[in-house]
Amino acid sequence: MKRKVAMFDDFSSVCQYFNCETSVNNGYGCNHQEQEETDLDADGKKQGKCYCWSCPLGTEPDEEDWNNPAVDFDGFQLTDFTGCDGKWLMDSDHISVCVEPDAAEAEKTALYNYERRVNRYNPDWDGGTWKHLHNLQISFVEKEAFESAPLPFNTKGDILIPVFMIKNGKEFFVVNREREKREHYDTEHIKMRLTENNGVYFKFYGIHEDPFALIQWVKGKKYAFESSKGSGRKFNDTETLFTDCRNEKGYGEGFWDFGGNIREVSCAFNYRIYDIAMVNLLKEKIQNIHREDSQ
Repeated sequence: MKRKVAMFDDFSSVCQYFNCETSVNNGYGCNHQEQEETDLDADGKKQGKCYCWSCPLGTEPDEEDWNNPAVDFDGFQLTDFTGCDGKWLMDSDHISVCVEPDAAEAEKTALYNYERRVNRYNPDWDGGTWKHLHNLQISFVEKEAFESAPLPFNTKGDILIPVFMIKNGKEFFVVNREREKREHYDTEHIKMRLTENNGVYFKFYGIHEDPFALIQWVKGKKYAFESSKGSGRKFNDTETLFTDCRNEKGYGEGFWDFGGNIREVSCAFNYRIYDIAMVNLLKEKIQNIHREDSQ
């Protein structure tokens, strides 16, 4: 089985299951349902603990792995794994993750997050192992144009052209491009962003390109997310901040929209997301803000 070795601190810090906001294990929590090492948090709820040796997404590399050509140590040296006496150390500093095409989606996503982190200053990074595993071929197609319903006081609607992303042979709706190119967003920029991040998400508008950066900013300022969808204004409510459009006719495989405003300042935002792991992690972080506000 082909595997790749990663630095565990970097791997865990961007893992989609990592929970740094728990009272358990000094803030090193794991939300993976198969994590066997658990404890009760401050609220008396069961919480997984993040350890290399019990990680559901990989295993610690051992001396046998070093001599296995199927294990990619990714530039690490033998001295990174041995003590002064030359003996192999099981010190939980590294983790090896499966890189076979049939690896679990959770493993692929975690490895992509890790490689994106360690290559964040590398302008030539092209998506790494994750892109290779998925054999991603992202492209875009335009469908037949149609006329939208006219706005009040207009006699005709706009001519719109549906733009779809093709990812792993499946179609995902992106936007409707106006034929006269009067839209307030740049379709070509959106396509570029989706190509760069392997078709995971893009921003319609907002002050942060990355939704995780937005959440961190809101938390640091002690602000609250606001949504007016449904009845009345709601704050830090994931049910109204996220719209699931996976089963909507004409949207292909669909997407999630994450949008709203900030209660304390005028700061509207909207992201379109195509990855359920990212959606779940965003929801969890917003819920943590809500729990802190309630205490």
